[in-house]
Amino acid sequence: MEKEVIDVARLCELANVEMTPEEAAECKKQLESVVGYVRKVAEVDVSGVEPTVYGRAVKGAFREDVRMPEMSREQALANAPERINTEFKVPRIVE
Repeated sequence: MEKEVIDVARLCELANVEMTPEEAAECKKQLESVVGYVRKVAEVDVSGVEPTVYGRAVKGAFREDVRMPEMSREQALANAPERINTEFKVPRIVE
C-alpha cells in the first residue's frame, strides 16, 4: 500500500484554520501517525468475525414500551425558564 501525501495546507483551507509552518509540520506528523494506525487495523483478519453494531452484548435496548402515568401541564411547565401562558417559550431559530 503506497503512502498518501497529507496536504495540511489544503486541510487548513477546508477547515478554515490558520497554522504556522511549525504547527502544520507537527499536525502532518500526527496525521501520518493516525493513518499508520488505520492501516494496521485494516490488516487485521476479520474473515471469521460476525458483523455487529455493538462490541459487546447490549441488554434492554429493545425493551417493551410501557405506558407511564401522564404528568399535568403545570408539572411539565414547573421548571421551564420561560413560558407563554401554557406553553414553553423557546428561542427563535428562524428569522
